[in-house]
Amino acid sequence: MKRILFILLLITTFLFSNSQTNYKTAKLYKDDISSNKAFIMQQNDALLIDVRTKPEFKKLRARDSINIPIFYAKNGKRVFNRNFLN
Repeated sequence: MKRILFILLLITTFLFSNSQTNYKTAKLYKDDISSNKAFIMQQNDALLIDVRTKPEFKKLRARDSINIPIFYAKNGKRVFNRNFLN
């Protein structure tokens, strides 16, 4: 049976390319990981959960990843999804 690891991934390339991002709150979890580490974990049967907005996920994503957005896009800005932890 495959091991399933839940990974919170915010790709910094997209995170820091948006000038409207509040950098103090952009990295919400200390367990954020690099894209290289996520790739290695995915090769070992981990499930990659991408928490970026839906438009960002549709534009570029890792193969076989799923999207559970922690933010949603509103007026060109990222807004925290208050239902994310429910």
